[in-house]
Amino acid sequence: MSAQNDSRYDPYIPSGNASSDPSGGGANFSNSKTARIHSEIDNTISIMRDNINKVNERGENLNSLQDKTDNLAVSAQGFRRGANRVRKQMWWKDMKMRIIIGIGIVILLCVIITDYAIWQLRASLEALEAEIPTHRFRSRRPIVPSSSQSTLGIPPRRIDPRSTFAQHHPRFTRGSMLSSASRTGMLATAGRAGLVDASTSFKLARPASLHRSLASHATKAAKPPTGILLMNMGGPSTSTTEEVGDFLSRLFHDRELIQLPFQSRLAPLIARRRTPKIVDQYNKIGGGSPILRWTRTQGKAMTELLDQLHPETAPHKVYVAFRYARPLTEEALDEMAEDGVTRAVGFTQYPQYSCSTTGSNLNELYREIQRRKERGAPEGDISWSLIDRWPTHPLLVEAFTNRIQAVLDTYPEDKRHKVPIMFSAHSLPMQIVSGRGDPYPAEVAATVAAVMTRLKWSNPYRVTWQSQVGPAAWLGPQTSDTIKGWAKQGHKDAIVVPIAFTSDHIETLYEIDIELQEEAEEHGITLKRAESLNDEPTFIRAMAEICASHLSNVEGTPNRNNDRRGEDVWTQGYTSKQMLLRCPGCVNAVCGEQKAFFGRTPQP
Repeated sequence: MSAQNDSRYDPYIPSGNASSDPSGGGANFSNSKTARIHSEIDNTISIMRDNINKVNERGENLNSLQDKTDNLAVSAQGFRRGANRVRKQMWWKDMKMRIIIGIGIVILLCVIITDYAIWQLRASLEALEAEIPTHRFRSRRPIVPSSSQSTLGIPPRRIDPRSTFAQHHPRFTRGSMLSSASRTGMLATAGRAGLVDASTSFKLARPASLHRSLASHATKAAKPPTGILLMNMGGPSTSTTEEVGDFLSRLFHDRELIQLPFQSRLAPLIARRRTPKIVDQYNKIGGGSPILRWTRTQGKAMTELLDQLHPETAPHKVYVAFRYARPLTEEALDEMAEDGVTRAVGFTQYPQYSCSTTGSNLNELYREIQRRKERGAPEGDISWSLIDRWPTHPLLVEAFTNRIQAVLDTYPEDKRHKVPIMFSAHSLPMQIVSGRGDPYPAEVAATVAAVMTRLKWSNPYRVTWQSQVGPAAWLGPQTSDTIKGWAKQGHKDAIVVPIAFTSDHIETLYEIDIELQEEAEEHGITLKRAESLNDEPTFIRAMAEICASHLSNVEGTPNRNNDRRGEDVWTQGYTSKQMLLRCPGCVNAVCGEQKAFFGRTPQP
């Protein structure tokens, strides 16, 4: 069979019996083709419909996007309006803050200018008074009439503005003029007493000058005493709100101890806030600090012995100059002027020197001397020398050792030398120690080493620090933390020695005897305190020998303490050799002037 005759190979010839029914096969072929065309048309239409639907859907999406875009535009416009309102509010708040700050600065400048103007006015008035040839009486001591005042009719002196809690500007303290009638009455009274000639004309700068003139007539040129000025921090003698407040106010005003911004304004506020708490502490130790009583007791016993040890400068008289409580430095100088003192020794009661303790006392003494020199007051010409530190004096070390040994003797012999000893001293901020280079920690350590050497290093010991205030870094470890640490280590006994204090006051009687004792009991430690030096006989002897040795070296007189002359390295000049060296970080100009003045050396 040939391919041309085979219908299976012709795509246009339907399968089946085509030759038997030619007319029926053609019809089927035509219908199939039409159906295929219709199917393709339907597919095309369907595709077109789908495309149209997609186009419509995209159009709807575009409309939706347009709506959203419009909504976003409206929202953005609202946001811009809100941002503008907030911006205006913030600008106004910023302006108000700037206005408030500006007003504050203006007020502060006005206060400073006013303060300066008042100071200048007072200085001008003083200069004017100095030119008036009348009797003037300038005294800043409180109203405490002396016996001579009562006899001669001298009016009581004015109260020191710095001694009141509300007045806290020490530089505004100035004197006043006595009326002509009062002067006339005074001279008339003195004339009737036979002490002065009524026809004599006096030109006096201070009541002290009058006292010395009258005293010289009455005593026929009696030898004035050599003044021994005992300097210390001081403390309120009573627990009244006024006295404690005055004490704290002076303390927080001292920039050599504490430096605060706007200190003249902040100091009284801080003092008022702390006063109730400190009043309560003083009430718990008997209603005031015993430091003045102990200082006078020590001074009286010392001068009695000093008159025997160094008669060349006898009689000797003690004057007390506290930095923050009465009697203040100016009151002590007033008293020295009344006694006609021409030679004086400044004797610090801090055995270990610190710029914030002895340094502050000496700066205040120097400032007061200069103020009196400027006024031409005779007491400004007193010849001064200093005992500015004595941390390792043999008798001081012996006195501490005696107090410690008395406590050690209360323990059984088998545990006597196992009890740890805490040598507790007042702490200092690290800014003063490491920033300024204060020698205080080294001198405390020197005292402790000397005491332990005398004890033959018989007990374990540590130097600890107390009285930390505020969040800043201070010398450590703290005394209270040491107690807690020893308790955790299993210690049951401890001895605390107040190594930087020469008498009892609030830091021994309250901080150690009450607060620290309670902490020790809570942690299961039996704490015993070595008694403060107070009137311990060896300590009194130490004070007298230190003064005698100092006067001997300065005056060139015989030294009757030859057995200890080589050991006493602290009294071989107008000041100690250490006194002349300023701290590396010192920025206080008064400190340099003070050292040059007392050391009688040119200022570097």
